[in-house]
Amino acid sequence: MLSVLVTITVEADRQRGRIQAHTSTHNLKALWALHAMMKAIAAPPTYLITYPITQRQDSAPLLEYHAAGECELGACFQPWMTPPFDDVNAFASQEGPLPGRVISDKIVHLTDAVSGWMGARPRSFRTCSARLTGQILQTIERLGYRIDSSVTPLYHEAGAGGDDRHAPQLPYFPDRQAPIERGSSPILEIPLTVGWPRPIPELLLKAQRRLPRRLSARLPKMIWLDPTRHTLDEMKALAHVNAARGLPVLNVSMTSSELWRNQAVALRTLEGFLGFARGALGAQPRTMQQLCCHYINQALGE
Repeated sequence: MLSVLVTITVEADRQRGRIQAHTSTHNLKALWALHAMMKAIAAPPTYLITYPITQRQDSAPLLEYHAAGECELGACFQPWMTPPFDDVNAFASQEGPLPGRVISDKIVHLTDAVSGWMGARPRSFRTCSARLTGQILQTIERLGYRIDSSVTPLYHEAGAGGDDRHAPQLPYFPDRQAPIERGSSPILEIPLTVGWPRPIPELLLKAQRRLPRRLSARLPKMIWLDPTRHTLDEMKALAHVNAARGLPVLNVSMTSSELWRNQAVALRTLEGFLGFARGALGAQPRTMQQLCCHYINQALGE
């Protein structure tokens, strides 16, 4: 059965630089409206929590939603907003990759902060604007995560974002050294849904993975299942294409700060898309952990 996820990176308003006392989180107000809508249509979201949110009292409604069983809470790694900081990485960003030891220390700090905030260990993870590397995968495996959703198949980004064009579009268990390849890690990778709003021949898809970036850029505009970036018609078209190709997951992703900037339109688009996914495509809404259980049970059943 086709599954539809809604994964939201919950982040601060100011997205770069050292954590300071005046870090604001006004954008959280948009989540309360989103959550009310999703509760009304029985579509539980997965909120992926960045470090600053764990330090804010105004994030308390998320804990209430989780206690009521209305959502899942996971962790999202933003290197530039996650302690510990030193003179080298005080303003680290996706443009400047950090040493492996620093990355691991930050992920441990994030996990401890999210665990203390929610009273349980998070099991779902995303690395935001930084490529899923072997170092990150092995670190989250040691910390007990079960699911990751960071890989963007078909997509190439200059800098630390890296080239994920060769990654599978289906959920998969990644290789510990090269996470965009299948391997033996126990962590289930749920790729983001990225692609084109009309069918692309398989031969062209395979060729696209090998083309220089300047040539692959000549393909039609790439669409993400993100209601803050794309229209309802664009998202429907991409979902139609992926469902027709037999891909089992529609992974809707967004950030709380972008939702806040265009709340009314984004919520209408998201509600319309979820209605379409359920009605026209027969998709079942799931959280990341629910999808992991469903996927593994299906695999065992086969």
